[in-house]
Formats: sequence, C-alpha cells, structure tokens
Amino acid sequence: MTAVLEPPVDRATEVFVGFITAVFFFFCYYAARVVVNSVESTQKLTVLAKHELLNVVASLIHSSLESVFVVALLYAYNFDQVLYANWVRLWVMFFIGYNIWDTISCSFYNFHIFRLVPNLIPHHALMIGAFVAVLFIRSDLMFYFVGGGLCEVHSVFLHIRNILRVIKPHFGWLRWPNEFFNALTFLTCRYSASVWLVYQGYTQREDRGWLWVFLPSILLGINTMMGYHFIRGYIRDYGKFKRNNLGDRTQRKQE
Repeated sequence: MTAVLEPPVDRATEVFVGFITAVFFFFCYYAARVVVNSVESTQKLTVLAKHELLNVVASLIHSSLESVFVVALLYAYNFDQVLYANWVRLWVMFFIGYNIWDTISCSFYNFHIFRLVPNLIPHHALMIGAFVAVLFIRSDLMFYFVGGGLCEVHSVFLHIRNILRVIKPHFGWLRWPNEFFNALTFLTCRYSASVWLVYQGYTQREDRGWLWVFLPSILLGINTMMGYHFIRGYIRDYGKFKRNNLGDRTQRKQE
C-alpha cells in the first residue's frame, strides 16, 4: 500500500468539528420538521411516526454529505496525499458527531426503534467505538475506515426508500428506480466494502492482531442481517403486488 503522510493532530479543532456536526444535524432535524408539517400527506402522522420520518431526512442529509467526503478522500489518498492528511481526521470527527447525535435522537424521542431495528444498537456502538479508537490509538488504520465509508453511498438510497414509503402516493414513480439503486449499491458499496475490510483484516492479522479481523466481521454480520431483511421485504412486496394485481386479473377473467 502507498505510504501515507501522517495526519496532523489538532484535538481542539477535532472536538469542535464533532460538536458543530451534532449541532448542524439538530438544526437539520427542525428545518425538516417545518417542511414535513407543511406537506399534506404527512400531517396525519402520529408524533412518533413524524419523528421517525424527520430522523430519516436528517440521516439522508448525512449520508449524502458522507458519500461525497468519502469519494473525495479516496481520490485524495491516491492523488493528493497532503489534502488527504489534512482532512481525514476531521472527516472522522464529522462521522462521530453525527452518530452521537443520531444515538441521542433515537434514544430520547423514540427509544422503541432499537427494539424494532435491533441492529441499530451494535451499529452505533461499533461505529462510535471504532472511530474513537482510530483517532486516539490506531491512526494507521484510518484509510480502511475511509474505504468502509463507502457504505454510506448505499445509505442514500436506503433513506430515500424509507421516505418514499411515508409520503406515497407523492413521488411514487421514484420507488422502483430507487429500489434498483438501493439493491445495486447494497451489493457494490455496503456489502463489498464489508467483505473487503474482513479480507484486509485477515491478511494482516499477524501484524495488526485478531481484533482487526473481529471488528470488520461484526460489520459484515450486521450488513448480512440487513440484506436478509431486504430480501424478506422484497418477497413480501412481491406477494402484495401479486395479490393486488394478478388476483384482480384472474377475477376479471372468471367474470
């Protein structure tokens, strides 16, 4: 692997970036609430359902920004080492700041979401713990976290999918194109990044230790669970489509 310039350490700036990130998504949440309250199809939602929608909107903003940052850092890693070294630690703090905000938001307003989506607990714990560790203990692993950040490209379409389910029938025509890119980016970005991290950990286990195999394996397991839920959801949606459409056609033919 190409030698990388050691990122300069500025703790005060890093903490400030993390704090500003959390505050930024706090304001994103309330700005989204103004928009959502003005949309007719969302005014009948319960307080809990509306909070879930607002959380997803803020998460969509994060995933979009995160995807741009990750692609830019991967480009800089190969073509501009100075740019990469100057920005990679701040990107880590941006990620940590968002995950802290998201954890507080889910816990304070909507704690039951952890029961409905149980993989959120290990996901948040793994992300925050791993990124804190890479800042203070193993900065040599930072590039691998950037590569793992490609998962956020898939999260963009995942969050759009959740939003479209709430605001239907508005923008209903976007559903199936988004489903296609949701499945495509899950395989090419999220799952392949997880497999790549496990492979890198296994091939470097003697130098970096078995913990470097264990942590990516947890991420791979979480994403495998997500893929399982996707497949179940697609099967369920196809069953509904078959009953609602093919059943009606059969009934008309019989008449």
